[in-house]
Amino acid sequence: MQEPTHPTSLSISEYTLEQLREFDGSGPTKLIFIGICGKVYDVSEKVQFYGPEGPYASFAGSDATMALALNSTTREFIPKINDSAPDLSTLSDKQREALDGWVSFFDKKYQVVGTIVY
Repeated sequence: MQEPTHPTSLSISEYTLEQLREFDGSGPTKLIFIGICGKVYDVSEKVQFYGPEGPYASFAGSDATMALALNSTTREFIPKINDSAPDLSTLSDKQREALDGWVSFFDKKYQVVGTIVY
Protein backbone atom coordinates (compact mmCIF):
# COMPACT_ATOMS: atom_id res chain seq x y z
CA MET A 1 0.00 0.00 0.00
CA GLN A 2 1.34 3.41 -0.96
CA GLU A 3 1.88 5.87 1.88
CA PRO A 4 0.20 9.29 1.70
CA THR A 5 2.28 12.00 0.06
CA HIS A 6 2.23 15.05 2.31
CA PRO A 7 3.14 18.26 0.52
CA THR A 8 5.61 20.48 2.37
CA SER A 9 2.90 23.13 2.54
CA LEU A 10 -0.66 23.12 1.38
CA SER A 11 -1.47 26.14 -0.73
CA ILE A 12 -5.14 26.02 0.21
CA SER A 13 -6.20 26.57 3.79
CA GLU A 14 -9.88 27.03 2.97
CA TYR A 15 -11.74 24.18 1.29
CA THR A 16 -15.08 24.14 -0.46
CA LEU A 17 -16.96 20.84 -0.28
CA GLU A 18 -15.90 20.20 -3.87
CA GLN A 19 -12.21 20.74 -3.05
CA LEU A 20 -12.50 18.64 0.09
CA ARG A 21 -13.79 15.69 -1.97
CA GLU A 22 -10.35 15.44 -3.62
CA PHE A 23 -8.92 14.26 -0.29
CA ASP A 24 -10.71 10.93 0.15
CA GLY A 25 -7.56 8.80 -0.04
CA SER A 26 -8.05 7.74 -3.64
CA GLY A 27 -6.27 10.64 -5.35
CA PRO A 28 -2.61 10.81 -6.37
CA THR A 29 -1.50 12.15 -2.96
CA LYS A 30 -3.50 9.53 -1.00
CA LEU A 31 -4.27 12.25 1.56
CA ILE A 32 -7.44 11.87 3.62
CA PHE A 33 -9.10 14.97 5.06
CA ILE A 34 -12.27 15.11 7.15
CA GLY A 35 -14.23 18.24 7.96
CA ILE A 36 -15.93 18.70 11.33
CA CYS A 37 -17.57 21.90 12.60
CA GLY A 38 -15.78 24.02 10.02
CA LYS A 39 -12.30 22.57 10.63
CA VAL A 40 -10.49 20.28 8.19
CA TYR A 41 -8.34 17.53 9.72
CA ASP A 42 -5.63 15.44 8.05
CA VAL A 43 -6.40 11.83 9.06
CA SER A 44 -4.15 10.24 6.41
CA GLU A 45 -2.14 8.34 9.02
CA LYS A 46 -5.22 6.26 9.87
CA VAL A 47 -5.98 4.91 6.39
CA GLN A 48 -7.21 1.68 8.01
CA PHE A 49 -10.12 3.65 9.48
CA TYR A 50 -10.79 6.43 6.97
CA GLY A 51 -9.38 5.01 3.73
CA PRO A 52 -11.51 3.48 0.95
CA GLU A 53 -11.81 0.12 2.75
CA GLY A 54 -12.13 1.52 6.28
CA PRO A 55 -15.23 1.52 8.47
CA TYR A 56 -15.35 5.35 8.39
CA ALA A 57 -14.61 5.76 4.67
CA SER A 58 -17.86 7.70 4.25
CA PHE A 59 -16.29 10.60 6.19
CA ALA A 60 -13.20 10.88 3.96
CA GLY A 61 -13.14 13.99 1.81
CA SER A 62 -16.36 15.23 3.41
CA ASP A 63 -17.87 17.39 6.11
CA ALA A 64 -18.74 14.72 8.67
CA THR A 65 -20.27 17.11 11.23
CA MET A 66 -23.86 15.88 11.17
CA ALA A 67 -22.92 12.23 10.63
CA LEU A 68 -20.77 12.27 13.76
CA ALA A 69 -23.40 14.13 15.79
CA LEU A 70 -26.00 11.56 14.75
CA ASN A 71 -23.67 8.57 15.19
CA SER A 72 -24.06 7.52 11.56
CA THR A 73 -21.44 6.12 9.20
CA THR A 74 -23.71 6.28 6.17
CA ARG A 75 -23.47 9.06 3.57
CA GLU A 76 -27.04 10.11 4.38
CA PHE A 77 -25.82 12.96 6.60
CA ILE A 78 -22.84 14.00 4.47
CA PRO A 79 -23.59 17.28 2.66
CA LYS A 80 -23.66 17.42 -1.13
CA ILE A 81 -21.39 19.87 -2.96
CA ASN A 82 -23.96 22.70 -3.18
CA ASP A 83 -25.48 22.23 0.28
CA SER A 84 -25.27 24.92 2.93
CA ALA A 85 -23.46 24.55 6.24
CA PRO A 86 -25.01 22.04 8.67
CA ASP A 87 -27.68 23.53 10.93
CA LEU A 88 -26.43 22.56 14.37
CA SER A 89 -29.46 24.17 16.02
CA THR A 90 -31.46 21.08 15.04
CA LEU A 91 -29.32 18.85 17.27
CA SER A 92 -30.53 17.65 20.65
CA ASP A 93 -28.37 18.27 23.72
CA LYS A 94 -27.19 14.66 23.58
CA GLN A 95 -26.26 14.94 19.89
CA ARG A 96 -24.44 18.23 20.51
CA GLU A 97 -22.54 16.61 23.38
CA ALA A 98 -21.55 13.71 21.10
CA LEU A 99 -20.37 16.16 18.43
CA ASP A 100 -18.36 18.16 20.98
CA GLY A 101 -16.71 14.90 22.06
CA TRP A 102 -15.73 14.13 18.47
CA VAL A 103 -14.30 17.63 17.96
CA SER A 104 -12.24 17.24 21.13
CA PHE A 105 -11.01 13.82 19.94
CA PHE A 106 -10.00 15.09 16.50
CA ASP A 107 -8.37 18.23 17.96
CA LYS A 108 -6.13 16.06 20.15
CA LYS A 109 -5.32 13.39 17.57
CA TYR A 110 -5.08 15.08 14.15
CA GLN A 111 -3.58 18.18 12.57
CA VAL A 112 -5.97 20.91 11.41
CA VAL A 113 -5.03 21.75 7.82
CA GLY A 114 -7.74 24.27 7.01
CA THR A 115 -11.35 25.29 7.24
CA ILE A 116 -14.50 24.55 5.26
CA VAL A 117 -16.13 27.37 3.33
CA TYR A 118 -19.73 27.03 2.22
